[in-house]
Amino acid sequence: MKKSTLLFIPAFLITGIALFYAWTDWSGARQLKESLAMLDAKKETRRFEDFLPAPVPDERNVAAAPIFKEFCDALRLKQNDSRLAKLKEPWTNSDLKQEEGESWLHFQARKIDPSFKGDENAAGKIILKSLAQLDPTIKEISEALKRPDAVWPLDYSIAPYSIQLPQLSILNRTARIFYAKALAEMATGAPEKSFEDTQTLLAIARASKEPPFLICELVEVASLNLVANVIHQALNEGSWSNSQLAMISAELPQFRLMSQYANALRVERACLASYSTAEEIKESFLLQKSAADQDVPIFVWKESLNLAIYRLRPSGWENDDRALSIVILQRMIDSLNNGDRLSSIKIWDEVQRKNNLHGWQFTKTPITLLVMPPYGEAVKKICQTQTRLNVLSAACAVERFRLANHQLPASLDELVPSLLTSVPKDPMTGAPLLYKRMQGMAVSDGQKTATPAENFVGMSNAKSSLTYPDDSFVIYGLGWNRKDDGGPKVSTLNREPQEQSTWGIVVNPTK
Repeated sequence: MKKSTLLFIPAFLITGIALFYAWTDWSGARQLKESLAMLDAKKETRRFEDFLPAPVPDERNVAAAPIFKEFCDALRLKQNDSRLAKLKEPWTNSDLKQEEGESWLHFQARKIDPSFKGDENAAGKIILKSLAQLDPTIKEISEALKRPDAVWPLDYSIAPYSIQLPQLSILNRTARIFYAKALAEMATGAPEKSFEDTQTLLAIARASKEPPFLICELVEVASLNLVANVIHQALNEGSWSNSQLAMISAELPQFRLMSQYANALRVERACLASYSTAEEIKESFLLQKSAADQDVPIFVWKESLNLAIYRLRPSGWENDDRALSIVILQRMIDSLNNGDRLSSIKIWDEVQRKNNLHGWQFTKTPITLLVMPPYGEAVKKICQTQTRLNVLSAACAVERFRLANHQLPASLDELVPSLLTSVPKDPMTGAPLLYKRMQGMAVSDGQKTATPAENFVGMSNAKSSLTYPDDSFVIYGLGWNRKDDGGPKVSTLNREPQEQSTWGIVVNPTK
């Protein structure tokens, strides 16, 4: 082969690669321009700064309270010696597993004392004794959370996907402590204290939702599910007074999770649109991926290869992916605005089926799949939690009616307008929630579970079969399948909502 031919081959390859990169850069820039024009035509803002929380006076700001300010200042100085950073749950025995039918409170008591075999009252006492060492910190946190706003001192000068949210882990950990405290107080006959700690749990949920990233809303949702468990327990035990139930019933509708979810998608979309160049978002992703992998052991050689390939992606691919992600997010937002929750999930599931993170496909996967939370799972959790809140708001009103009239209402319409401004809606259908009086109904759910008489401590050897008293009732929404199967058949205190075909609660008063 002639020398000139040998020189021609690498020149041809280099020219081909250069033309490929040039074409993809032009194509990606065109796609991104069209997607941004689509947002402009819809009069949708694409500035990340437009979604940032406005400053509030220190006296109204949870983040400015001494205990939270100390935590934020320590992080700014790259220290880890604040009281909140050291705050941990006293039950740390991770070798134990929760037994079928065992209550959460009983399980935590066994973590503290593996030989524990007492009832809920005894479990509550062990929990409260273990929390006594944290009393000064817990009281200060509770007082700080009485402030109405929470604007955290985060660094918004850096790329959006590089913004750290250290407050979330602290709020999540704090929520679990107040959850245990509220259940333990209820179990040991201190309903007033339990109600106060439930109010603190609601405050933790409110403090978690700013800034309006989707991950912040998911932490808020986690806290609200803890709140829901405590309220359900209080309704079953008849622990709270009419005025306390009225306060809870009025507070729950203030959490509009589906609206927040749509806004969180707008924030994610603005994050994608706000980067000036494709390289900025690439470097932001690599920084975030590197930080995440420090805590996740993986096959380093394979991951390093993937990241090396990712670095070589043409800017055109990056912009093309951004354009696609912006369009996907806008489709989901539009479906949510139209009240169609299922469509938003189908849109995301369709994207996931067409992409994965293995091998060479890592180089051409939409950036949305790499740096954002799984939207399908997120919207499911949010819909479930919103249903629980709506159900519990109605259940509190039903219980108030029963306390006043010594009988259950015939329908939820009977509660309007004296106890409810309107009947709460099923988020999945937009129709009013469904309500039934149990009236001695015998039910079996075909699973081993604890009976009310066992107080959710032990486990029945037979499949559950319960006969509910006349003051028991069920309130529910239809869930994913949108079919009315009569609602949940047993208490969901110790079962995840997604395990039920319909979402709701059975209230079975024991007092």
